[in-house]
Amino acid sequence: MIKPSLIRKYIGMAGAAIALGLAGGVAGAADHIDLPAAAGGGVLMRPDASITDFFAFISGNKLVLALDVNPNLDPAVQTYRFPTDVSYKFNIDLNSPVTIGTDVISKEFGGVITRPASITEDLVFEVTFDSRNRPRLNVTGADSGRCESIRPRVRMFTGLRAEAFIFAPAVRNNIGSIVLEVPVSSVLQGQSKLLLWATTTVDTPQGKFTELGARALRSQFPPNAGLNAIHPSQHVAAGFVRPDVMILDVSKPSSFPNGRIMSDDVVDEVATFTTLPTDRNAANGEIAQCSPGGIAFPCPVEPSATADDIRILGRFPYLGRPYTLSERNAASSSID
Repeated sequence: MIKPSLIRKYIGMAGAAIALGLAGGVAGAADHIDLPAAAGGGVLMRPDASITDFFAFISGNKLVLALDVNPNLDPAVQTYRFPTDVSYKFNIDLNSPVTIGTDVISKEFGGVITRPASITEDLVFEVTFDSRNRPRLNVTGADSGRCESIRPRVRMFTGLRAEAFIFAPAVRNNIGSIVLEVPVSSVLQGQSKLLLWATTTVDTPQGKFTELGARALRSQFPPNAGLNAIHPSQHVAAGFVRPDVMILDVSKPSSFPNGRIMSDDVVDEVATFTTLPTDRNAANGEIAQCSPGGIAFPCPVEPSATADDIRILGRFPYLGRPYTLSERNAASSSID
């Protein structure tokens, strides 16, 4: 459930993103502001299909994939119900060649994809929900037998959790979350480098609307909004220079931009990046939103928020328990 006042805030923040996306501000970052889009144009006002964050990392011998949805959720909600008409997908390309070096592209995007037009989903974890809020996991790929062997090895959590985005206006928010954990050995197919992206898709009488979440702080900004409705293999041809996917080399420690762990403060990390103008504006936008007159003032914490200001766990499902209304309103709260 989303209050009308929060819908208005959502629309207002989207408008601020358009105004500030290239001029020193970020109305909502990671992937909070954009909505599902259609290839032929237009967006769908469905916050419950709007991706807030996508995380992918290695924990022990497990690959962890986490997808958060529904920004500006009513603080009174303490049980999350997923819609029955949305498909949530975790997509993995297991074979595309990736070069990881000391160049600026590797530093800011995790590596250089050699053949971006060849990006394809070798493995897809799709989650849907029935009318009783029960999740159904479907694993698909070129090798159906292999997919069937992977499916029972997946551990899954779905429900309300604390948002893990270290961005002052978003701290102490709750979100709808889907977390998968699977042995990484069951996923790999010949190389350690994975390309990953998440999507939400809603089929309507007006067509299919999709939102994409991958490399943080990209697709939600107006210059890059077109990334949502087209496949990553088409991103370069459409003029976006690099595909919007997350690169994760599982043989190396996970930390942005090599995947993204929940304690990665991506807003601060991209403040010195040079490739995308929206990266360089992110930290300034966080400060502007939390200043008097800013759209998120007063923020729950200072713009200097760190991982200590959010709830994350060192174990499954990694996202901390949801905040109660009183905790959200408190000046500080304990971290689970």
